[in-house]
Amino acid sequence: MTAPEPAAVESYALALAMCAGRFVDAVESEDPDRVLAEFRQASTLTAPPGVNPELAWSVVLAAQVSTERPLRSRLAWVADVGIETAA
Repeated sequence: MTAPEPAAVESYALALAMCAGRFVDAVESEDPDRVLAEFRQASTLTAPPGVNPELAWSVVLAAQVSTERPLRSRLAWVADVGIETAA
């Protein structure tokens, strides 16, 4: 397998970061329809050859997590959409 083109990776990372910012904002707004819309928008991005899109999305999202807020606070919104947590 060949290495991904650096310019393509940089462009993809920037697009993912923009989508992730909107996705995080949608989550914090506690609007499930907007969360789904932003997730679907991010899912339309095409990763360059050699880039794992699931891993890239996970890394970009993780980079936006504030570790200053307790886990329970970060996950409080999931009860509103019916997701059970152990936190």
